[in-house]
Amino acid sequence: MGALGKTSAFRDGSASGGHTSADPSVRVEVAELSDLRVRVRGYVVVVTGAYHERGTSNRKPYEYHDRLTDVWVKVGNTWQVIASHYSIPVKQ
Repeated sequence: MGALGKTSAFRDGSASGGHTSADPSVRVEVAELSDLRVRVRGYVVVVTGAYHERGTSNRKPYEYHDRLTDVWVKVGNTWQVIASHYSIPVKQ
């Protein structure tokens, strides 16, 4: 799930524990955002943060952490994501 999906899922409440992805072999047990920063400049919003997900895929456990950036622009009365990026931090 990319950053767009992550922030959208949290906005609509669908990223709760036990969430099942579109892939029936994947079961998401933890999906959480942290360290969120929102910067507003007129009709542009930049959201940055961290994402953590844990679950099972084909009954094997997985876990990952990444960083995200979403850029939103207000078009008329709605906000649209125009850019979304996520990356996995390097382990030290």
